[in-house]
Amino acid sequence: MKKLFSIFIVLGILMFSTTCFASAFNEVYFNGNKNYISFDGGMGRIWYVVANTINVQRYNPPEYIIAIDIVQVNPENNTMGRQRTERFLYNYDLQEMYIESYNPENKTYYWEYLKDPEKAVKVHVSSMPISMGEIAFALAYNMSFYKDGPLSWYAQKYFETLK
Repeated sequence: MKKLFSIFIVLGILMFSTTCFASAFNEVYFNGNKNYISFDGGMGRIWYVVANTINVQRYNPPEYIIAIDIVQVNPENNTMGRQRTERFLYNYDLQEMYIESYNPENKTYYWEYLKDPEKAVKVHVSSMPISMGEIAFALAYNMSFYKDGPLSWYAQKYFETLK
């Protein structure tokens, strides 16, 4: 009987901690700080764009280049990793978004097209750059990059907080 009681206690603790941990992935802002906006989460990490680092590097409609810093957080102990900068190229008329990538073989940077955003947001791993790019564009111009509204769940949640 004592073992059975112990098992129920342990199961209760596990269920409670899992619920608390999962709720961290539903938060738009890191600890309520609106400077850190989530754009992806999973595998024990949450990713945030750092809003005050937004840097419009090219404004030539319909073409834009925006840089923004991102940071990874471990929600178990609220520790932040090192910030790094990501850059995006947008063509608003064509509704195309690109992320800057690096080729270590020839040590050059290039623009990688983020293909089929409608399909990509359904595939978690490949939707990460799209949600990051959507939020960066929204921070720079206070509007959705995609004419029909944000595609990613994270961008949708961010826009809901602005209402």
